[in-house]
Amino acid sequence: MTYEEFLKQAEKIGINKRCIIERGETVCDDARLQYENGHWYICQSIWDGANRIDTLGYRYAWVIHEYEEAKNIKYIKPYPKNYYNLEVGDILIETDSKKIKVLGVCGLVYHMSDRDNFAIYDNTYTAEELIARGLVISEEEDPETITIAGHTYSKRQVERRLEGLEEVK
Repeated sequence: MTYEEFLKQAEKIGINKRCIIERGETVCDDARLQYENGHWYICQSIWDGANRIDTLGYRYAWVIHEYEEAKNIKYIKPYPKNYYNLEVGDILIETDSKKIKVLGVCGLVYHMSDRDNFAIYDNTYTAEELIARGLVISEEEDPETITIAGHTYSKRQVERRLEGLEEVK
């Protein structure tokens, strides 16, 4: 894989999102992408690498350099979503087409937004309860986001919170 191909796929998957990577003859099915200090890292517990950055709870962070490392990667793809591995920001669709968003994950429960209003908390559900309600995992993400210091936020929510804030001149 070329460095440009890696960058394209990394941007598609997103920072701190779970992914599957094949490097050489080894498949790592539990990794996350990290972008820090101008470099992309694959955080995982198989390949030794840089530990001077936030490894997102994994043992290693393997840095991807433009000149060499990306060519060792055969593929990188998003981890398949299911009701047991939802992450903050994931959107589910109810039977009446209303959408709810995962606002938080605590152990085996999901803190969900109000219907079609992602800024308001509604209720907490287990994976089994989401399945029983007939919710479908959406492939879409919150359409407009802003990334600040490696964290991604809804652009609409950031704009609301900035209202009335004095501009620094």
